[in-house]
Amino acid sequence: MKTNPEGRITLRLTRGTDGGLSASVASSRPLDAVRWFEGKTVDETLRLLPMLFRVCGTAQAAAATGAVEQARMQSATRGVAAAREMLLVAETVREHLLRIFTGWEAGATHDINLADVMRLPRDLSDQLFPGNDAFIPGAGELRRSTVDFADWHGQLTELVSDAVLGCAPDTFLRMHSSDVIRRWASNTDTIAARMARRVLERGWADAGQTNTGALPELADEALDSCLSGPAANRFVATPEWQGQVRETGALARTGDYPVVAAARTFWDSGLLTRILARLAEIASGMARLEQLFAETAEDNPLPPRRGLPPGTGIGQAEAARGRLVHRVVLDHDQVADYCLLAPTEWNFHPRGVLVQALETLAPGTDLEPLASLLVEAIDPCVGYDLELFTDA
Repeated sequence: MKTNPEGRITLRLTRGTDGGLSASVASSRPLDAVRWFEGKTVDETLRLLPMLFRVCGTAQAAAATGAVEQARMQSATRGVAAAREMLLVAETVREHLLRIFTGWEAGATHDINLADVMRLPRDLSDQLFPGNDAFIPGAGELRRSTVDFADWHGQLTELVSDAVLGCAPDTFLRMHSSDVIRRWASNTDTIAARMARRVLERGWADAGQTNTGALPELADEALDSCLSGPAANRFVATPEWQGQVRETGALARTGDYPVVAAARTFWDSGLLTRILARLAEIASGMARLEQLFAETAEDNPLPPRRGLPPGTGIGQAEAARGRLVHRVVLDHDQVADYCLLAPTEWNFHPRGVLVQALETLAPGTDLEPLASLLVEAIDPCVGYDLELFTDA
């Protein structure tokens, strides 16, 4: 296949005659690449999926499997469903850690083995599903070893606590005021605290505030309506919900934790709040993994999901960068229609949260590094170029 399934995003900031900034987004992402699956069998589609999507492969597999299972009226056991979600959480933590270790402070991770970080979801998958069948629709032979999980989880928690947060994950999540957050940033010598300190010292903590609403939970029936028919392509390219652009990702998911709630109270949805939301998602992942591992002991089957036309399925997965949705229509065992809605199209919408955040900035000598940090905080799943700027 000659198409590049990832594409690239170009962000352009232009100074207007009034001295303010306008932002625009251009994307070369081939949003119809999943049409490649049409006419193929389910097995072929699930086997080819990793070739099409190299980023957040676990989330892609989870959404695809969920869609196929609904279309076939299949279901896994509760234990397998919990183990699949563990792999999704592990991938989310891995993606956030990689962004921190490779982008926040050049040269500061000489003692971090990035290859070990990359392998986090794979190592957990090898423990839980030795047969590599986690995302076989309706199946998955689960192996449950308390000793192996405790060792894997302990190493990950140590990495998060010592190299990133500088404290226990639950201690970080309980920070309840801007003063506590400032003290943590000032008195902690980790890559995350140094980033927060830099943002505070440069006066960037509240930069990029927007009023973009979080993407709510969406029923399968509502998504099926949006992702079928003549308006589906437009919805995939520039999605809106109830007439509004929405935001998905770490900030939309972590608002109930005291550290994020405190940051929002003081810095609204500015840059520092977004940084802390990413850290909160890493920190909360530690407890969530333990909770889900306990649920893997449940071997009773989940009821099949109903409500869509026969042969149609919707799969949703919370990927590191936001909500991912797959829709499939099957004709017996062949794919008749396939559609995918990625979080990038929400967050990098032409009128979306990133454009709104960039347009709040003031032109000046700090514009490029500040704009880059905002882009990284909202985080596309593809490469991007930031162009600064021509006069309108």
